[in-house]
Amino acid sequence: MSIEHSPLFFPLLAFQGTWRNYKISARVRFNSALISIVFSPMAIIRHKKGLMYRSLQLNHVFYTY
Repeated sequence: MSIEHSPLFFPLLAFQGTWRNYKISARVRFNSALISIVFSPMAIIRHKKGLMYRSLQLNHVFYTY
């Protein structure tokens, strides 16, 4: 009886596939978390600058009319 015809082969194959996917997704999640930790201060600063700039524009519009 070869391993391909054993009843454990397909669940083992499925488990191996899901484990590989889980490892890949965990690595991707970890990388995206690292990227967000690195880039979030810059994005927050840029966002604050954009908000300040927008509010200045709004004030300029309100004060000129």
